[in-house]
Amino acid sequence: MNTKYYYYVAILSRGDSKIHVKGTYSTTKDDFPLQEVENHILENCTFIIDSIVITFYKEITKENYKSYNNEQ
Repeated sequence: MNTKYYYYVAILSRGDSKIHVKGTYSTTKDDFPLQEVENHILENCTFIIDSIVITFYKEITKENYKSYNNEQ
């Protein structure tokens, strides 16, 4: 299976509070797995949020993915 690597930016909100998060995600799916990434964010979030809006995503190289995640 061919693995694809993505960089994403999302806005998390709770009431009037909003924060931006950036991260990476790898998948063997053909396209960006929106629901999987939202679940990934929820699993790693340390506070309760009302909504997630993924505002940007881009396919990146395996080397960029490793660099971002300090896996070199």
